[in-house]
Amino acid sequence: MSKQTETSQSPSQEAGADNPASATGARASYRNRRAGTAQATNSGQAKAAAVRASWLRTARTIVLGAIAVVAGLFWLGDQYGISRDMMLEYLVASLIFVGALVGAAGTLALLLIGFKKLFGSDS
Repeated sequence: MSKQTETSQSPSQEAGADNPASATGARASYRNRRAGTAQATNSGQAKAAAVRASWLRTARTIVLGAIAVVAGLFWLGDQYGISRDMMLEYLVASLIFVGALVGAAGTLALLLIGFKKLFGSDS
């Protein structure tokens, strides 16, 4: 009787008898093939969601990195005996400097775009 049940099993069931993960993988693969038609219609939405998720991860990493840098600078200033008021003044001065650089770069970019539109070719 056991020989009959062994021979009546499909190859995927035989593989699943030895390795339960392979049977689960076969079912997941089947579901993925069936969902392929739905994915084709929603591929634009999926790409937009992936881009949005990627942008959010990048933004989160930037914010957390900036917080870690500021905390590290305050800790380092504390280790070298620099007062917190002085550290705040240094932080504000550096933010103003970086903001001025960003503003200058933005102004230059707008000027270049304006000159390109004004004196660019008509083609």
